[in-house]
Amino acid sequence: YGVQHVPCLGGTREKTIAAISKWADEKPNSKPIFLLMDVAGSGKSTVAKHMANQWTREKRLLARYFFSRDTTATMSTDAFCSTVANALISRDQKLKTSIREFEELPDFDLLSFEEKFNGLVINPLDEL
Repeated sequence: YGVQHVPCLGGTREKTIAAISKWADEKPNSKPIFLLMDVAGSGKSTVAKHMANQWTREKRLLARYFFSRDTTATMSTDAFCSTVANALISRDQKLKTSIREFEELPDFDLLSFEEKFNGLVINPLDEL
């Protein structure tokens, strides 16, 4: 969960980092998703790790998840929603009840990614 990546070296990828920082500081942000897209091996994960570290230091990051083809656990979306939900609980215990109740639904394992994302991440944050 992110341990396979390192942050950017000082003085590298400065334009990309500046663009992401500017996007993140927009208030209100009319574009809630920043898509970082390039060829394999170009440093997308390195930039993401750099930003995650920066936002953690600034106490702006609630949760993170790195997809990677290098480990079975991060190759698919299977663990994404639960991992993010657990990170949210670690930041605010008020989220725990609604998240745990949703996870205990009898058909939880049959739910789609979108249903799990809404039930474990979006809805608890809306309630908070």
